Amino acid sequence: MATDHTEGAPPAQSSGFGAPPAQSSTFFNDSGAALAQLMEGMKTLMSGQQAQAAQIAALQNTQQPVTPATTTTDTTTEQSTQTTTKKARLPDVAKFTGQRDQWKAWKLDMSAKLTTDRAYFGDERTMLYYVYARLDGGAKANATTYVEAYGTQTSPNELVAYLDRIYGDPNHAERAVERLQTYKQRADQTFAKFLPTFEKNLADAGGQAWADPAKKGFLMGAIRADIKKELIAVERPASYHDTVNLLLRVSARMEEVERAAKRTTRERQNRPSSHHQGSTTGSGGDEMDWEPTVAKVGSTKERAKWVSKEEIEARKEGRRCLRCGKKGHFIDKCPLLPAQKPTRSLKSKPRKNEEAEEEEGVDEAESDDEQSKDQLLD
Repeated sequence: MATDHTEGAPPAQSSGFGAPPAQSSTFFNDSGAALAQLMEGMKTLMSGQQAQAAQIAALQNTQQPVTPATTTTDTTTEQSTQTTTKKARLPDVAKFTGQRDQWKAWKLDMSAKLTTDRAYFGDERTMLYYVYARLDGGAKANATTYVEAYGTQTSPNELVAYLDRIYGDPNHAERAVERLQTYKQRADQTFAKFLPTFEKNLADAGGQAWADPAKKGFLMGAIRADIKKELIAVERPASYHDTVNLLLRVSARMEEVERAAKRTTRERQNRPSSHHQGSTTGSGGDEMDWEPTVAKVGSTKERAKWVSKEEIEARKEGRRCLRCGKKGHFIDKCPLLPAQKPTRSLKSKPRKNEEAEEEEGVDEAESDDEQSKDQLLD
C-alpha cells in the first residue's frame, strides 16, 4: 500500500555518500578551473619578476666601476662653484676721481678685481657697469660719454683702455729711467731707506725685466762712496738680489759701528773731570810748581805785571797809574787786575839779584794807599 506524503514536508534524503546534485558539480568544476588559471597567472608573474630582478642585478654588476664617490665629488664641486659665485673675494676698488698720480694704482686694483671676481660678476655687461660705478668726478664725466656712445658694444677692458689713454702717462718709462740715472744715496741716508725709492724707480722704468748686470750697474752707481769702499775686499755675488742682500748687511754693520762710536764720545763727554788744583807730583816724586789761574766767570781783564820798588817810585813821580804805569787814570780806575807776587820754585834756589828784586818790590796795596792820599791832597 502506498504511503502518502504530507504536503509541505521536505523530501527524503538518501543515506550514505552518494553523487552530489547536478548543480553542485557544475559549481565546483567552474571554481577549480578559475583557481587553476589564477595559479598559472601568478606563476607567470613571478617568473617575470625573477627575470627582471636578474636583469637589474646584471646591469648593476656591469656599471660597478662607476663609483658613487665620483658622483658625490661632482655634486660637491658644483655646490662649491655655486657658493663661490655668490661672494666676492676682493673688496671694492676705491673710486677714481681723475688724478693722474693715482691712475696707475687704480688700474692695477681694477684689473685684479675683474680677474679674481669674474665668476661673481657673471657676465661682461655687469663688469662694465662695475668699472663705471667706481669712477667719480671728471673721470666719471669722461666715461659717461664713452658708455653712452658704445653702450653694450664695449667691454670693461676697453673702457679701462679708454681711460688709460686719457690719464695714463705715455712717457712714464722714459722719465723713470732719467730718475734712475740721477737718484743717489745721500750722505745721511741709510741704505735701508734708500732702497725702496730706488726699487720703485727701477720698476717704473721697466727694469725688473732687465738683466742682472744692468740692474747692478745702476745700483752700484747710486750708493754712497763709503759703502763701496767696504766692498773692495768682498766678493760680489752675480745676481742682483744677492747684491742687495749683501749691501743691506754691510750697511747695517757700518751703522752699528757708527752708533758705537757716538756712544763712546758721549760717555767721554759726560765723564767728570779729574784735574786737581795745587801742586802735582812728577815722575820722580818731586812737587811741580803749578799756580792755578783764578779769574771771575765772564771776566776778560788782564793782570798787571809785578814791578820793582824803583818802578813804583818812578810812576809816583810821574803821576802815572801805579798798576799799569799809564797816564790818564789812577789805580782805582785801572782796567788791569792787581799784580801777583811771583812764587819761587822749590827745585832751585833764587839768585841773589832776584832776591833783591823781590824784596825791593812794593806791595800794590801799600802803593794804592799812598796814591789815594796824593789824590786827596791834589
